Amino acid sequence: MGLDMYAFSVPPGDDLPDAAAIARYRFPADGVGLPEGVIGVPSSPLPPKYVDMEVLLRWSDDLDEYLDTSFLKSKYVLPGSVLIHQWRKHPDLHAWLQRLWRVRRRPNPNVVFAGATPIGLESRDLDALEHAVRHRQLPKGSGPYFGESDGSEQEDDLAFIAEARAAIAAGRLIYYTSWW
Repeated sequence: MGLDMYAFSVPPGDDLPDAAAIARYRFPADGVGLPEGVIGVPSSPLPPKYVDMEVLLRWSDDLDEYLDTSFLKSKYVLPGSVLIHQWRKHPDLHAWLQRLWRVRRRPNPNVVFAGATPIGLESRDLDALEHAVRHRQLPKGSGPYFGESDGSEQEDDLAFIAEARAAIAAGRLIYYTSWW
């Protein structure tokens, strides 16, 4: 369990003419939802109280794989999306994207940036993100099971930015979402 973060590209269309429209997208009421219970925790029995660590870790890895697959197959991935990047437990990057989302949602501060909330990214956002990553200016992020960013993610973050720019150059829209 933990913070799983995804970046997708999606072709523009009538319902998604630009990156700003991604925030207004309404997920269908029907379709595959997320597991019941706390976000990211399926209603499956926990392993026995007294087990060796190898068994517990194997169970935990299976759970993470199940949760990851559940999200990617859910109705919370916009139609036509292609996964271009994925992170695991990088709360500082998540905090930067959360701030960006808040700036854009200023007219409605009652809306919460929670799991499965998409935010469209434009070239100017990628420029600002690259500056923050290169100068180690990502804000400190935290949350339940979020883990901790340690700075070693910089190269991977820059690889994402390059992938996102290439997708935008090819005429696709980029969005970020997460769940935990």
